[in-house]
Amino acid sequence: MANRDVPDGELLDRVQGRVRRPRGPGLHGLRPRLSWRPRRISTAMATGMAVFAMTGGVALACVSTGCSPGQIITTVWNFCNPKPPQPTPVTNYCQPQGQQWTSYNTVVSYGDKECVCPPKQTSGGSNGWTSYDSQTSNYGTQKLCCPTGQSPSSGNQICCPTSQTGWMSPDNKTTGCCPTGQTGWMSSDNKTSACCPNGEKPTTGSNVCCPTNETGWISSDNTKVGCCPTGQVGWVGSDGKTTGCCPTGQTGWMSTDYKSSGCCPNGDSPSGTNNLCCPNQTSSYGTLSSGSGIQKGCCPPTQKISFRWHYSGNTSGSTWSSGSWSSTQSNSYGGSWSWGGSMEGALKVSPGSTLKVGYDLTIPGNSSLVDFTVNNPQVVFTVACVSGRPTASTFTATIPSQAFAFSGSSWYPSGTQGDSSVYQGSVTVPNLCHGGQLLLSSGGTFSTSVS
Repeated sequence: MANRDVPDGELLDRVQGRVRRPRGPGLHGLRPRLSWRPRRISTAMATGMAVFAMTGGVALACVSTGCSPGQIITTVWNFCNPKPPQPTPVTNYCQPQGQQWTSYNTVVSYGDKECVCPPKQTSGGSNGWTSYDSQTSNYGTQKLCCPTGQSPSSGNQICCPTSQTGWMSPDNKTTGCCPTGQTGWMSSDNKTSACCPNGEKPTTGSNVCCPTNETGWISSDNTKVGCCPTGQVGWVGSDGKTTGCCPTGQTGWMSTDYKSSGCCPNGDSPSGTNNLCCPNQTSSYGTLSSGSGIQKGCCPPTQKISFRWHYSGNTSGSTWSSGSWSSTQSNSYGGSWSWGGSMEGALKVSPGSTLKVGYDLTIPGNSSLVDFTVNNPQVVFTVACVSGRPTASTFTATIPSQAFAFSGSSWYPSGTQGDSSVYQGSVTVPNLCHGGQLLLSSGGTFSTSVS
């Protein structure tokens, strides 16, 4: 566009003067034909110029090395469409069959190229790796390599320490090692794995290893485990150590001295010294030691045994005191009795004389056959002297244990205080008053238990 600030005649003179000036080599005669007006270069023009320049370079290269038109086109295309940068290849540390390895940051099962072992540390030790062999499968070749100190198990090539054997889950995704004589296993949900002795298998739910036809169990506090025959359940004793098995519907028990244990139907508990299973709140009774053939059973808690006791002293010659009965005391089967009495008043007995003791008992309202034992009855007498002070304050009269079996409610073995059967024991009066008579005005205390 002409400069409107300069007159037309003067402007023409300026242009002609510039055209006539000398030009450098190669440009002479070219400049007058060009318009020096400013132009805008489009994107297409820029691309064309770049392609022209590049193809010119490619053509020069082809002159010296020789290339086809197709190669020229490929070169231009790759230049205009560059590939994204590729990641550096990752060394493949292949684990035993079934594991996974990484190549170009992609997880591939088994792999399709030869895998190498991790680099062995120069210092060895637990960080070192050892190559044993190679194996080839449909998926390629892999190196067999294990941490130093381990070796591949035969068959599955799982790396394990010495004296252990490798195992693999059915889906070939989980592996492990077990001591010799044990076999690895994986739970059905693929969440738990462990080892079981050969010939055993984990129980569903508890995962406790048990022989065939046995079922594993775990205690409620998860501290004890065990195996029971199918159809039975396990239990832990009150000592926290003893375990056992009971049929379904029964519960295990242990005696308070931790020496006896067994099973009772649910809702029952062991009772008495024979630990007979009875419904709660009841007591038990046993059979005669002589084998009367009477079955063991359980008695209602309301059914009780009533005792009374007495004693009689030889006052002189063949004369004996009356032997009056004490008060009556009642308790349930499996219970114990202990109470005192001074039924003979101020009875005086000489050292060396005989003092008889005994008891009788009844089950009020009873009409069933019962069988029980009265255990170790005894009477402890309190001593005073007719003259002076005694060398001991008490002495004891013991009575042998006795079994009873009856079906009535009478007094057994007799209700008559003078009957010899109700004096089951006796004692020789000791010399506790320096040869003088003993005064038994305080009487004594009778005690026993029933099972």
